[in-house]
Amino acid sequence: MTDETTTVVALLHDVVEDTDYTLKDLSDRGFSKEVTDALEHAEKYKKAIAFPED
Repeated sequence: MTDETTTVVALLHDVVEDTDYTLKDLSDRGFSKEVTDALEHAEKYKKAIAFPED
């Protein structure tokens, strides 16, 4: 990831979780695949931490 991408992901990391926006919405609004992929991975990571598999 580029520094710009890291900054964008840091700023948007709760948007999909806490609002009605989806990753597709962000993509449709011009955010790159790199950004939406990173957000998707961050979301999965948060869920894995919150609900670890036994």
